[in-house]
Amino acid sequence: MKVLVTGAAGFVGKWVLKIASEEGYDVVGLDIQELGDHIYFDNNYFKYIKSSCQIDDLVKILPEFEGVVHLAAIRPTGDFGINEYIKNIKLASDVIEACRLTSINNLVLISSRSVYSNKDIPWKEEKLNIPLNLYGESKLAVDMLAEFYSEKYGMNIKSLRLAQVLGVGEKSGYLLNTFINRAFKKETLKLFGKGKGERQYIYVKDVAYAILAALEHKNIKGIFNIGIEETIKNSELGLIINRIFDNEGNLEQEINMPEDINIYKMDITKAKDVLEWKPRFTFEEALKDIKKIMENK
Repeated sequence: MKVLVTGAAGFVGKWVLKIASEEGYDVVGLDIQELGDHIYFDNNYFKYIKSSCQIDDLVKILPEFEGVVHLAAIRPTGDFGINEYIKNIKLASDVIEACRLTSINNLVLISSRSVYSNKDIPWKEEKLNIPLNLYGESKLAVDMLAEFYSEKYGMNIKSLRLAQVLGVGEKSGYLLNTFINRAFKKETLKLFGKGKGERQYIYVKDVAYAILAALEHKNIKGIFNIGIEETIKNSELGLIINRIFDNEGNLEQEINMPEDINIYKMDITKAKDVLEWKPRFTFEEALKDIKKIMENK
């Protein structure tokens, strides 16, 4: 299957190119960045197209492809506002419409657990509520647009709602990445508060495998939660990472600092039943693989 991946120069995009290529797909990356004719990642070169990601440009590119994976988006940051919200919807709507115009029905979109509120844990796909933030609102709007196109035009669009993604290449600044990088350097990890919150994660390699599973189910449409089955308590996070990275005992707890006490957990039953996908890596197995990659680099 020949597949186009938008946002291919990003963290998840590069891993999708790598895994898809290893699994025998004819995969091509697309991004707005100027990268020449190829993306270089993990000692491999992948075919690359520079594009504005707007409809007029996409309809010239898409006809040779059988499937599309849309990863391109503005990621959530502290200054994510209404302009970024509009840009994310515009990016996705252009890709969806271009696929319709070129008769490509097999489309995979990347959504987020941010579409859910903090109620009714674990979250299920059919549950509608107010998202956690404006980024989540943009993802929810795209999910609804995808369902409209699937019903109205007979497209088979799959939206994958990801748990928090971990893996080599993710941008710094998140608690998880900070802990991993500090543990790798044998530095002290600092836990704020009592660590009452819990999070669900997903390894970036499993994200790639979930995308491929969605592509293989050409006649399936809908929204699917993608994550590791278990949640990890914040109080245990540093302990687990330190143990895997041989940094045990190097953890400080600052009780009086503010903390996120929420629980973030999705039900992944639908993805297992319909897409025949399940995570290959537990949280600890993912950490061991990350450690191995970091040591080799």
